[in-house]
Amino acid sequence: MVIDFHTHLFPPALASRVITNLQGLGGTRAQTDATEAGLLASMDANGIDFSVVLPVATSAAQVEKLNDISVRRAEAAGETGKPGADRLIWFGAMHPDYGTETRGDAVSAGDAKRELARLKAAGVKGIKIHPAYQHRRLDDPRYLRIIDLCCELGLICVAHAGWDIGVPGEWCSPRMCGRIVREHDFPLLVLAHLGGVKEWEDALEYVAGTGAWLDTAMSFGKLDPVDDRHFPGDSLDLISNDLFERIVRKHGADKILFATDSPWNDQGASVRQLRSTALTDAEKEAILSGNARRLLGI
Repeated sequence: MVIDFHTHLFPPALASRVITNLQGLGGTRAQTDATEAGLLASMDANGIDFSVVLPVATSAAQVEKLNDISVRRAEAAGETGKPGADRLIWFGAMHPDYGTETRGDAVSAGDAKRELARLKAAGVKGIKIHPAYQHRRLDDPRYLRIIDLCCELGLICVAHAGWDIGVPGEWCSPRMCGRIVREHDFPLLVLAHLGGVKEWEDALEYVAGTGAWLDTAMSFGKLDPVDDRHFPGDSLDLISNDLFERIVRKHGADKILFATDSPWNDQGASVRQLRSTALTDAEKEAILSGNARRLLGI
């Protein structure tokens, strides 16, 4: 079994426009059309059994709208008695400004907790936060409160970690992520991109060996540039097998989750590179699905 713990998709009416905009922002070519049908076709072609869908709220106003979709999908799956019955496991969204824009920070914690509790009650397994796209540092108290609430409620919290070419700035560096997970007990926090996309030497130093979960999104293979504006040729490679294996050895294979960041990375190429590493078969199977099944409770 293979579970991709980190994917994105958009409604068919919006997907083409959104992907065109994001390709222009980040300079990286999408590997699917970013629709549900496109993701399922990629899964079929590459032997992916389940994918976790991570919506990103770029404003507080989007939170409930995105979560309404996730709640409907989770409730529909619950009626079958099989989470992810349609092979997609939909997470919810949260934004650090949710509940603060008009009512003040004093009631924000209550608003966020009620919305997160709504997700939990519907059977949604977790949420996604993205410091770069939400323009807040991961060590902002509002994020720390959200992560703490998720852990209290039993919700997984996936956080973008490391560099983002589309939104430059130190939003969630490996050094910052490492400090956060050492100072706080966040057992359900997943740091995406192995703790720091394109900053894996720092992730090895500051994040590996902590208690956080790590996913492998946008770590394997090569970047596929739209043009030559952003990347010199020698920066297209993502993580080497050697560096990945060093991170696994320091962190432990039991806290690493296979993920791709589809549509931005090719699912098949990612599976092939993971299988090509010098990890044991048991470690590969744990990363490809066993750890995710344990964390998701499926």
